[in-house]
Amino acid sequence: MKLTINHLKGYLDTNLKGVEQNGDIVELIGFKDETYFIKESRNVYAYGDVQDFKPLLHPLSNYIDINSSAMQDLNCDLLDQIEIQELASGRKGYWNLEYRVIELMQNNHIDYQNLIKENLAIEIN
Repeated sequence: MKLTINHLKGYLDTNLKGVEQNGDIVELIGFKDETYFIKESRNVYAYGDVQDFKPLLHPLSNYIDINSSAMQDLNCDLLDQIEIQELASGRKGYWNLEYRVIELMQNNHIDYQNLIKENLAIEIN
């Protein structure tokens, strides 16, 4: 499996950071086709092939325990926590979740697509 824009598009406008092939940590600001864009400085932008970008994401395994500090940090209602916990424990697929739950995970940079396991993202805690 390779990283595509489809994996990243939900994280757009969430201040998602990632690591470029050269090791620089950058913030994703947009993309077109299979090219991602970052802002280097005021009015200076750069771009690269999406396969040279690895997003920094929180592993879904942090959310298996509904009482974990990671889950509490989400500051969401109990029903959303249960949905995330069911996804993290493998009882539910992300395609079965309410959109608001997926959006919550995207806004909090949670790896709900198993990109870390596929070595397409880097784990942060």
